[in-house]
Amino acid sequence: LLRQKRLRPPKRGALHSTNYKMSALTSYEGLSSFILKSGGFVAVLSSVAVGMLYLKQDQLLYFPEIGGIPRRAANNPRQYRSPDEYNIRHESVMIEGDDGVKTHAWLLLQSEPKLAPTIVFFHGNAGNIGLRLPNSSQMYKYLSANILMVEYRGFGDSDDVKPSEAGLKRDSEAALRYISQHPQIDS
Repeated sequence: LLRQKRLRPPKRGALHSTNYKMSALTSYEGLSSFILKSGGFVAVLSSVAVGMLYLKQDQLLYFPEIGGIPRRAANNPRQYRSPDEYNIRHESVMIEGDDGVKTHAWLLLQSEPKLAPTIVFFHGNAGNIGLRLPNSSQMYKYLSANILMVEYRGFGDSDDVKPSEAGLKRDSEAALRYISQHPQIDS
């Protein structure tokens, strides 16, 4: 005789397992919805942060005055005021850019400037030109080079305008023109 197969009731855990799978699926859908929503929030927040950085980049990059350091080199502590303090022959010049903004510069001249190479040296994004005198005096001495130390617009004795990347490009082009036309320097 053929035995009839009896249907057995599902094991106690099997029914629970089906419910668990259904609740896990629902949780997964909820989790993916949460991730999408929070991802959108993070994307918006990131976009706002990047936009703010872009708009404020010049203010974050350029610091004409820092801490207790004065804007003008003449008011710096000793050894940071002038190339005269290092017994370096120099000219203090104002170089006019094509937009009419004047930038201050010190041209440190070797004893025979036509025989020496010339370095155009921008002082950095903070403080004034005098703070870089120790660096430039070492270059002057060990490289035997003329050095044109240029202050950024808005820094030191340069015209008081907001510094920007476009302005610095103009200032560097004006500095190169100045150096190429200087009568004591071989360009």
